[in-house]
Amino acid sequence: MPTPIFATKVLQRKLNHNFRVNAVHRGNDYFLRGAVTDLKVSEYSARAEIIGSEIYQAQLNWAQAEISSEISAGCTCPHFYESNFCKHLWSLILELDRKGISLTPPFVATLNS
Repeated sequence: MPTPIFATKVLQRKLNHNFRVNAVHRGNDYFLRGAVTDLKVSEYSARAEIIGSEIYQAQLNWAQAEISSEISAGCTCPHFYESNFCKHLWSLILELDRKGISLTPPFVATLNS
């Protein structure tokens, strides 16, 4: 299991089982070089632009989490469209942890694409 990189680690601990190790390592690199930009957070969602070889939109939505204990996730990158949780989503999760933003309700633990 990948090692979380922040003291808060709330989202990382809850969601890292959804990601392949390579996506976590590459997402860590993207995050550490400041690739997460234009973060927008609302009551039930978060989205950001992730700058790499292209600019991709990554998003998390937890509006249905109280009912299903799942959050929906999306990214505009090709890797995500191949049914994989990508480095862009992981870097978004790191940015949310860094800012201390937790998903409500706090029991959310499963991503749904």
